[in-house]
Amino acid sequence: MAANPPTAFLDVTLSNLRGSQIYIMGEVERPGSYTLSSYATSFNAMYTIGGPKITGSLRGVRILRDGKTAAEIDLYDYLVKGISTDDRRLLHNDIVFVPPRGKTVGIKGEVNRPGVYELRENETIQDLIAFAGKLKPTAYTFRAKSRESFP
Repeated sequence: MAANPPTAFLDVTLSNLRGSQIYIMGEVERPGSYTLSSYATSFNAMYTIGGPKITGSLRGVRILRDGKTAAEIDLYDYLVKGISTDDRRLLHNDIVFVPPRGKTVGIKGEVNRPGVYELRENETIQDLIAFAGKLKPTAYTFRAKSRESFP
């Protein structure tokens, strides 16, 4: 005779997590093969290697799986906006590839985060100002200057 309502008991023991072999290539300081947790994500992999070199892109990191691009990650969403929706779980034998940095633009003066930022083709000066943490209240926008190159 079955219990009413039916009940079931399950006892699970997890003894050992298997590591995944991940390859990190491209514009990184320490390219090579890494064994990461089977729960590791693209952000974990980037943290493990210390991020890309100064010549590496933060905007187009690719996860290659079975010879195809499984995901393209824009690290600015995470680093500048705190959005981690692009983070992907890595699988055994995935390749995390950091391409060379694209077009970069420097911004200084009355912004909250002066620096050099990588811009995509469709991005504007408004996007650059947003990456730089927006203008300070003391900014006088009628006096902005643009230079083709920095000394």
